[in-house]
Amino acid sequence: MAKRVIKIARTGDVYLPEKTVRRLLDCRDGTAALVYLYLASHDGELDDKAAMHALGMSEGELAHGLNLLSGLGLTEKAERLPDRSDEIPEYTGADVASALEGSSDFASLLKFTETRLGRRLSTPDTQTLLGIYDWMGLPADVICLLITACVEEHQKKNTGRRLTMRTIENRAKLWCSLGLTTQDAAGIYLKQQEERGEKVASLMRLLHISGRAASPTERKFLEQWAFLPEELVLKAYDITAVNTGKLNWQYMDKILQSWQAKGFRTVADVESETRSAQTEPESVSHLRDLNRTWGVEL
Repeated sequence: MAKRVIKIARTGDVYLPEKTVRRLLDCRDGTAALVYLYLASHDGELDDKAAMHALGMSEGELAHGLNLLSGLGLTEKAERLPDRSDEIPEYTGADVASALEGSSDFASLLKFTETRLGRRLSTPDTQTLLGIYDWMGLPADVICLLITACVEEHQKKNTGRRLTMRTIENRAKLWCSLGLTTQDAAGIYLKQQEERGEKVASLMRLLHISGRAASPTERKFLEQWAFLPEELVLKAYDITAVNTGKLNWQYMDKILQSWQAKGFRTVADVESETRSAQTEPESVSHLRDLNRTWGVEL
């Protein structure tokens, strides 16, 4: 995930010039306003994952907000920051022995991990756990929450495969990048993830997807739509099915993006603007006009 510096008008404290406020108000998009406030309070430095967590946004919502700000002339081209290596250094058996002797927290963490995974950790796995605790700097209680979350998620997937320390390490890297270094922060994040998962499951039922898990691409779309009003998603699905004869994910996403950009929050908003354009489609050219009305190009 990108980490970058986006140039904005510096104002010292987080006070916005009247010109900026007017542009944000004229835009009538809460996502753009929230992203701008985040940038203003972080001196323009944007870590995408941290921002998505702080603002409760999906990757698509964050990108949408940034695109609007750019179009309003409130941001300039992003300057990428050099990536920090996130590879755990190699720990030795002597390092592990020293940690077990010198830290009761790590000894308890090792015992907890083996209990939750239902097996004794190999030497490489124990070295990985030490890296998460020592090099990443995550507290033992936070690592316990992380491991529990990984185990529960793995059990839900029921793949028959063993949960590996590599998976836990990757999840720990994500938590570090999001600043989840306390029990409170991790607890809030897990609650948000649970709510997002429930929303995705609800949308899958709405779109008549059952008997299988969503593919990675499908899940990306579903997560982008998760916090949109369900009536809008259902309306976009209906239009997509009528015009394409199937659930066309990209087509439907373009409709929803268009409605978001226009500030639509209800079906009434959509129908109010498009009522004059809704006549009987008697030709391909008319269908093209209708699609443009919905914000979609054939």
